[in-house]
Amino acid sequence: MDSKLIKQIEDILNKAGVENYCDWILKNDEYYAIFQKESWRKMYFLHSLTKNYIGANVRRYRTPDKIKLKYGIDGYGYVNYENAKNHYPFFIPLKNGLLNGKYTIPEKRNFFIDIARGR
Repeated sequence: MDSKLIKQIEDILNKAGVENYCDWILKNDEYYAIFQKESWRKMYFLHSLTKNYIGANVRRYRTPDKIKLKYGIDGYGYVNYENAKNHYPFFIPLKNGLLNGKYTIPEKRNFFIDIARGR
């Protein structure tokens, strides 16, 4: 199995000089993820194949409303994101391989670069 979406994000991060690596086998092959180069514990993004979303670990001050305003991406935070210490999971629904059913990964490249650099 392969995740073309994660490969696109990986290519964007590599071109921006953000060191990373992918782990293709997580939780029974349900997820493909991109991590910081030096630590598998610091995940940038994941693609859930079974639930059909892109997940991002974002800093607490980047609320879903601020992300929508700055990047135009609709998503939702983990139920208790306001109480997160530093980061929280932010989920972007996918439809037909597009973010929110509208945008390609390259169209929203600044979101992925900014989130990874903020990690």
